[in-house]
Amino acid sequence: SGPPLCVAEVRFQLLGIDAKHLNASLQEELAAAFSGRLARLVDVPPSAVRDNFGSAGGVTFANTSADGLLAFAFVDLPAGHTLAQVRDRLSSQAVRGPIVASFEAVEQENGGPAGWAAGALL
Repeated sequence: SGPPLCVAEVRFQLLGIDAKHLNASLQEELAAAFSGRLARLVDVPPSAVRDNFGSAGGVTFANTSADGLLAFAFVDLPAGHTLAQVRDRLSSQAVRGPIVASFEAVEQENGGPAGWAAGALL
């Protein structure tokens, strides 16, 4: 059967996002939007998505050497959820739209430059 709780590490590379546009306030908004979308996509409560400091409802962003940003989170998977299910759900092309939409919504609310949040999702 396995442990009562598994933890999945989820990483997305977001290309075409200029990290200079991400001040602390904007990062908080993006983290909330991204973690909420991630929770819905994986079918867990938002509190099950944590940043690298363990804060619920969070995502950690890091610059990459390429033109982009790395977003990563840890997802607490309750009994009945498997790592394979998470991988399958998040590797689908259908995931790109909702994740990019999270960034675009925050971009529009904050008057960001057109297109900085609509980069390619790997």
